[in-house]
Amino acid sequence: MALNHLTAFQSYHGFDPDRRAIRNFCKKSLAGNVFLYPKALESADIQSIRPTKALLLGLLHHVSSAYARDLFPVLNQAESLNCIVTLDPVRIRGNFVNELLCRLDRGRYVRSREGYLSLVRESDFDVRHAYVLPSGNGLASYFCMCLERGKRGFL
Repeated sequence: MALNHLTAFQSYHGFDPDRRAIRNFCKKSLAGNVFLYPKALESADIQSIRPTKALLLGLLHHVSSAYARDLFPVLNQAESLNCIVTLDPVRIRGNFVNELLCRLDRGRYVRSREGYLSLVRESDFDVRHAYVLPSGNGLASYFCMCLERGKRGFL
């Protein structure tokens, strides 16, 4: 879905250890500057690609806290990286419809706002911006973080 909205980029590199997800992605007409890998991101990939931005769209709610904490140091190896954007469903106490949608999500690790923020606090990235975004119909809510390198303690 991100590629439907991203129009100006040098290259897009997508990683997913789920080969089925990669196959489904490849069914779309992909530009020559879109590269997909049926594996988890590794240090060697960072060194080879030298990303300037990372989109973790719908990722964090599918991985354990331990995996997420291991991912940030890998991303931190990219000296060229200046921004990480995350977007995941978020649990909101008292919002029963949203909570039901979170429970029905295939991701086993849907977290609260604080849960997502705690993943970043232990990394070498700071949360520059963080927002709870309601869906268009208002039934579901998502948590978006814009992360940047450094320990300046924005949030």
